[in-house]
Amino acid sequence: MIRTGFGSSVQLPTYFLAKRRLMNWGVEEGPALHLASSAVSGFVVCCFMHPPDTIMSRLYNQNGNLYKGVLDCLGKTIRTEGIFAIYKGFLPHLARILPHTILTLSLAEQTNKLMRKVEGRILPMLEKDTNRL
Repeated sequence: MIRTGFGSSVQLPTYFLAKRRLMNWGVEEGPALHLASSAVSGFVVCCFMHPPDTIMSRLYNQNGNLYKGVLDCLGKTIRTEGIFAIYKGFLPHLARILPHTILTLSLAEQTNKLMRKVEGRILPMLEKDTNRL
């Protein structure tokens, strides 16, 4: 729940922020914009999601009672191994989550585009029918 909350809380805001910035820099609406924006979002998601993943993995795999809880595990990990220890295994995680984020957000954009086109054709017909009544 914690990891999903961390990841989900930044996925869409980061995507739309990156998309808006890229459009301001001259990137036109289309697949290239969606790919770049979703790649940025996937990277940020991984940055936020990976530390809780690392800590939870250490808690699950501990032998005995090495850690008393999440904060104890986080503190001991940083104290003994440094801040970058919570990012061990980041690249494999990124390799898994980046394609997922790119596909999800790019397909969502294409679905929205298709739905707007369908609505543009159907809604005017429905309005004509309701005006006849």
